[in-house]
Amino acid sequence: MNNTALLNLASVAALALAPAALHAAEDGSIRAQVSGMRSDDGKLACLLFDDKAGWPGKVEAAVAESRVQVSDGQGECVFPAVESGRYAVAVMHDENDDGKMKQNLIGIPREGYGASNDAANGFMSGPKYEAAVFEHDGAGTRLSIEMRY
Repeated sequence: MNNTALLNLASVAALALAPAALHAAEDGSIRAQVSGMRSDDGKLACLLFDDKAGWPGKVEAAVAESRVQVSDGQGECVFPAVESGRYAVAVMHDENDDGKMKQNLIGIPREGYGASNDAANGFMSGPKYEAAVFEHDGAGTRLSIEMRY
């Protein structure tokens, strides 16, 4: 097969895949790509909030929850078919897979955590809800979050 034929084949393949890629980006989901995890142990736990009540760790106050495997220090939580609105995502690297944030005696986290917008911690507290809020247009939102330890 010559170079022109290979180029044409690659172009046809790209066009065939384009609708699927477009659909995946506009399916109404919120996708949080999380990186910087120090190990592949346990699970990546993500919570989606539409209000600051219960932020950042009350599972029962969250709109949705996602728990996924960690691979090569990364993971992606997907919240499918989310209506447009204002949301915030809280993430935790649940290394011991017990569903709880492991803390030391004075309450400092011993497992990784993070938030949408890479919201920084407040003074003697976790990330503020207002700093983590983002607009979701209802078509599809992709977030990048860096895990903190």
